[in-house]
Amino acid sequence: VDIETLMYNIKLRPAMAWSSLLVPYPRTELGDYCIQNGYFDGDYNKILGNNKIESALDFKSRRLKRRIENLQKLFGITVEFPALLPVTKLLIRLPQNRLFMYILMGWYGYTLKIRMSPAKVTPRRLLNWALVLRKVVK
Repeated sequence: VDIETLMYNIKLRPAMAWSSLLVPYPRTELGDYCIQNGYFDGDYNKILGNNKIESALDFKSRRLKRRIENLQKLFGITVEFPALLPVTKLLIRLPQNRLFMYILMGWYGYTLKIRMSPAKVTPRRLLNWALVLRKVVK
C-alpha cells in the first residue's frame, strides 16, 4: 500500500510531496483503532516527539517496519524525481541510517524554504535579513 501511495503521488505531481509516520495519539479515534486492532500496545511512552524518525506502531516484522520508515524518509524526493523509484525500492531494504534522515530534512527544508516560499532566498535578501536582525538585537 505504501508503494501504491508513492506511485499515486508520482502520478499526481504535487507541488510538494510529504509523508509522515502515523502517530496513535491518546484519546483519538485513530489511536483507539490502533490499540483495538493490535497495531499499537497502548504504551504512549513509545511515541517520540517527532513522527519523522521512528514509528510507534507494531508491524508484522522488523524488516517491514524498517522498509516503511525508510520509504517515509525517501518519499518526497522520489515523487519529485520518479527516475529514483528503482533506487528507492532498493534503498528501503537497507538498515536505517542518518543519510536517509539528512535526505528527508534537506529535501523538506529546500522545498519549503526555497522552492515554495513566496520570499525567494537570494544573497541580497540574506544580507538584508541579517542587517535587520542586527538592528533588532541591538
